[in-house]
Amino acid sequence: MLDYRKFSGSRELRKKILSLLSWVPDRLMIRIQYFLQTGKKLNLKNPETFNEKMQWYKLNYHDPEMLRCTDKVEIREYLKEKGFGNLIVPIIAIYEKPEDLDFKSLPEKFVIKTSDGSGANEVMVCHSKKELGEDYLKNRVEEWFKTPKKRNHEAREWAYNNGYPRRVIVEELIEEPGKKDIDDYKFYCFQGKYKFLQWHKDRHSSHKAGHYDENREFLPEVRVSSYPSFEKAERLPDNFEEMVEIAETISKAFPFVRVDLYNINKRIYIGELTFYPASGYFNYQPPYVDKWLGTLFSEPLVSYS
Repeated sequence: MLDYRKFSGSRELRKKILSLLSWVPDRLMIRIQYFLQTGKKLNLKNPETFNEKMQWYKLNYHDPEMLRCTDKVEIREYLKEKGFGNLIVPIIAIYEKPEDLDFKSLPEKFVIKTSDGSGANEVMVCHSKKELGEDYLKNRVEEWFKTPKKRNHEAREWAYNNGYPRRVIVEELIEEPGKKDIDDYKFYCFQGKYKFLQWHKDRHSSHKAGHYDENREFLPEVRVSSYPSFEKAERLPDNFEEMVEIAETISKAFPFVRVDLYNINKRIYIGELTFYPASGYFNYQPPYVDKWLGTLFSEPLVSYS
């Protein structure tokens, strides 16, 4: 697989380059990006692999509800409407502008993020407010706001062109006693059915991931990223069936969505909903995994465009 990052500099440089190319039509730009990422020609007429179908999804499936689910403020109301308000990580504050941030009112521990950030970008975990410092936090937030909010997302991910203003959210820091990091369970759901699980552990120390199929069978040979796999099957949580039920209920509204959940002392929280994992550029290994997931993304899909 090609890695365009090796010849396009820093993330900020790549974003600037992509913003200058925002005039390029989505269909053409996605074809170019797909080739740069994978070294392969994109098949949009008859997509077969999961990564190919992710590109089709970006271009053709435009359910307005997806727009609400990609904003970290708006998704809270969406989940409340669906009856999952009790599974949302408690909020501490929402700020419309960096200068509104009230450092003194924040607790000792918290998580702060932008409403439109993705992945680990524009998010910070504070374990000690005293060690973090007010000036440092405010400078970071100001830097987040300097990044222009583009109408045309650089990866051409339609669902992120939601038009909502950028805001800063402060959430409670949910922790598990005796662990530095909480486990992250990522449920790949197709037409409301869980089919594949990524289980991430120890993100900030010895990050590793385990993969399971819909029958709860451990898949030791599977790799979805550069992280090492579990050496052996780890026992799924006692309330795993409850997690599956939550993920499947939330996902019924969409042909595909990855539902990310946390499980802290048998208390389940919703992390986020992801429509385009890694923007459809994950290097699935062995290669049959990409093809297998592609068969689960059944066609024809309803097109909103």
